[in-house]
Amino acid sequence: KAFRELESSVLEQAHSYIGCCVSTGGGVVTYKRNWSFLQSGLVVWLDADVDTLFDRLRDDTSRPLLQTDDPRATLQDILDARREWYSEADVQVPIKASSTTDEIALDVCRRLSNFVKEHPPRFAAVYPSNLSSEPQSE
Repeated sequence: KAFRELESSVLEQAHSYIGCCVSTGGGVVTYKRNWSFLQSGLVVWLDADVDTLFDRLRDDTSRPLLQTDDPRATLQDILDARREWYSEADVQVPIKASSTTDEIALDVCRRLSNFVKEHPPRFAAVYPSNLSSEPQSE
């Protein structure tokens, strides 16, 4: 609980920075107030299945929630409990076990770019010339 409170406090401070990318752990969604901080920007969900996550976390002893008799089942339970919150993300990026960090990063950039094209910022309606190379006539 102390970790989640610290995480929430840091997120509260970081969300006010413009042009800032904040990478959080999956548990950030368990505090409802964090969504208001996250939604000051775009939220990306790196969506890996339980087997991929378990393979990556299998030897990580620093995760207290996974120190159980059956850490894979525990991880599945955690993922199931959080999936509804994760689905609130603006952009979902499916992660395969074979995905490299470079591939994931490129996919995140591509999906973010597509999201912004499909959901232009509100200022675009006021300042359309920012999005077009052609001058706007009045």
